[in-house]
Amino acid sequence: SKKVYLDEIPGQAAMAVYCAPRVSGKVDKTRGHLTSSFEPGYVKSKHTVDLQATLARRAGEQPLGDMTPQDRFEQYTMQNLDDEEQAILQLEEYQCVQMALYGKYTMSGDNLPEPIEVDTGRRPENHIVQAGAGRWSQQDADTYDPTHDLDAYADNSSGTVDVMVMGSKAWRELNRFKLFREKFDTKRGSLSLAELGLKDLGKWVSIKGYYGDVMIIVTKNKFIDPVDKKTQRLYVPENGLLMASLGIQGVMMYGVIQNIKAVKEGMEEGDRFVSQWEEGGDPADIYTMTETSPAAVQPDTNAFVF
Repeated sequence: SKKVYLDEIPGQAAMAVYCAPRVSGKVDKTRGHLTSSFEPGYVKSKHTVDLQATLARRAGEQPLGDMTPQDRFEQYTMQNLDDEEQAILQLEEYQCVQMALYGKYTMSGDNLPEPIEVDTGRRPENHIVQAGAGRWSQQDADTYDPTHDLDAYADNSSGTVDVMVMGSKAWRELNRFKLFREKFDTKRGSLSLAELGLKDLGKWVSIKGYYGDVMIIVTKNKFIDPVDKKTQRLYVPENGLLMASLGIQGVMMYGVIQNIKAVKEGMEEGDRFVSQWEEGGDPADIYTMTETSPAAVQPDTNAFVF
């Protein structure tokens, strides 16, 4: 459907109580559920191939050109399709990061009648802002122990914190404390499975090691601003610190593909619909387009502290 639905069973089951073994048990009330729904923003990434581009040497081709215009057309078409996929992946990743950091995000665009906010209702105490004399930047680097702050922040999580993801400025601020460095374990970090899986992303992700049993990751991952199409912006603020659990997984939901061509081609379920078509005849243009309707949601939103 055009809408996606979220079911929540609120509250928690109370502890069982004792009773005499020969006495009939008392029926407890079954917890009900709440259902909310919203319509995800629709995304269309669309390109066309410039005729003139197929007549000139393209990137990677021999200096004098060794490809036909048809070869170049096919190469540009594949490049456009890849760009469309990368553009959508950036949007999906942005939704996931915002959901992890704030428990909500806003979908907006020129073709949306009004912005759509997806809010999972995270507790206010899970969003912490250091201010005044309590800021780490105001503490003595030789005597102050940030462990007490980190423990207090972690207590706000509804789960078990085993990873901290932070920006480069937050890492520098934390690492300047002598008592933090004394407790910091870098040996396990250099051999961790997570680093082996992310080592090729070293430019953007750096696993520093472990602080007790908590993995510390510093990220500089960026996305291209969708407004000016060129400015690189950080997913995680450079002074931000996110506490989470590696075992928690979010949910990526998708609304229906709203294109009759998808129905005619037999599509019943999927997160993308890719199409190519020709318009006009004097002259003719060929277009590619990738469509999707994504919505990232974090069911256990209070397991995160930022």
